[in-house]
Order: sequence, then structure tokens, then C-alpha cells
Amino acid sequence: MNNTYMNFLTGHQTFMIRQSWLVKGINAIKKGRNIFSNQELIQSIDYLGIGSNMVQSLRYWLRRFNLVDKEYQLTQECESLFSLDPLLTDYFTKWLLHIWNTENSPIWQLIHINDKVVNFDNDYLLNRLSQHLKERDKQIKDKTVKELINVFINLYCKNNENDPEKIIISPLEPLSVIKQKSEKEYQIANKDSNQIHPALVLYLIANKNEKKQLTILDASDLIQKYINLDFLSIRKIIDQLALKKFIVFDKSTGLNNITIINKEEKDLFFCWKYYHES
Repeated sequence: MNNTYMNFLTGHQTFMIRQSWLVKGINAIKKGRNIFSNQELIQSIDYLGIGSNMVQSLRYWLRRFNLVDKEYQLTQECESLFSLDPLLTDYFTKWLLHIWNTENSPIWQLIHINDKVVNFDNDYLLNRLSQHLKERDKQIKDKTVKELINVFINLYCKNNENDPEKIIISPLEPLSVIKQKSEKEYQIANKDSNQIHPALVLYLIANKNEKKQLTILDASDLIQKYINLDFLSIRKIIDQLALKKFIVFDKSTGLNNITIINKEEKDLFFCWKYYHES
């Protein structure tokens, strides 16, 4: 197991991300502040208004969401998104943050992409993650594994703490990607075509695959890595994109090939505009 994987598993210091942290961090980096330098830790604590462990957690989450690169410089997509939504409150923004998060979320990758699991409980997560780590000769205490699971769940599910001082709202919670069915049972919620805007699907097929052409099955596999969207809903959205002439959907050969028209132009800016103008 490489260090990058372990950092994405444990580097959050058990702190679940606050939306305001991301905004503060991005603004600080845009202003040229070296907020993650050990030499400037005291200044960073004062500037960001958070503790030293939280500064380390913020560094983790900025990387986890692909908002900064390995050198902790803003990524191009972060620059683009932040210019459109400087408070990161837009619904389309939250979906993009979810998409970018899942790419670096070991637990999401393990249960949803590898195991194809939709319904799960705390015991499954504990046993599966412990097994996964053991297979890679990495021993972590059960208490620590439980903390990792809590952070993963709280990223998507509302924290029900009664103490107002402890209520933390994750930027991803409004998406209802994961729903709590009972005290310990959860479900990666199935979405339908009325809940997922075609702009999100266009963003995925144009920016998360290298090909200009792919089959409907390939597109479905790609989309379902990020969103639990059934095949019929995906097919309906693909038809909508074809009607808008963003893609060509060729059904004549029986292969159901999708060709993305001017693929290089279907970037974040294009999809943002389509989302907000339709």
C-alpha cells in the first residue's frame, strides 16, 4: 500500500470538512500565502482561524477534492470553478466536489467501485476495511477504522448532534448521495434522470474518459462510478444530450456508440453554462 493511498485514508485527522475551510484555503493560496509551511504554522492558524490539526486536515481535504496539486497549488479545475462560484455553494459545484472526492476516497472506491455494494451497515464497513488493510499488511486499530468510517459517513449524511456547537454541515450532505436507512444501515441512493442534470453526465463522459467515442455501456460504467444512476436513466439523459446536439448517439449499428462533438470544448465552463441556462 503506497503512502498516497494511506494519506487519503487517514490524513484528515478525523476532521470532517467544513465548506468554509475550503473557501478559506483556496483564498489563502490565491493570495500567495504558504499556509501549509511548518515555518508559517502560527500565522496560518491565525489567518484561517482554525487549530494546527485542522490546518493539516484542510491540506488533506484540498488534495482529496483535487482542488490543489501535489505542490499545493490550485488545480486548473479549481481555478475555473472558484471563478464561477467563489463561495462553493452552487448545487452544480457540490456535484463536482462529490465527483472529485470519489476519485480519492479509498472507502468509496472499495465498497462501490470494487465491491459494487449499494446497501451496507457499520459492521460491513468495519470488517471490509479491516480485511482490505490486512491484505496489504497494514494494521490499524479498530477504533481508528471506526473513526475513518464516521468521517466517510458524515461527509454525506447529516450529523445529528444535539449540541449546536457540534453541528457540522458537509458541503456534500445536500446531495443525499448516501442515505441513512436506520441507526447503522446506509444506502448509496439510486438517482433517476429527473434528479441528475444532463450537464453532469456530459461533464463525466467528456472529461473523465480519454476517448472521443464510447459505447452506451462504457458510458454507463463510467457514470456509475460516481453516481448510482440506473441504466434506463442514463439512456434517457444520453438521448437528451443527443437532442441538444452535444453528442451523436448512433443506434443504427446496434453498438449504441456515443460520439462527443468537439470533446475538447465540453469543459467545466461549458457544462456550468449548460446547467445554469437550461
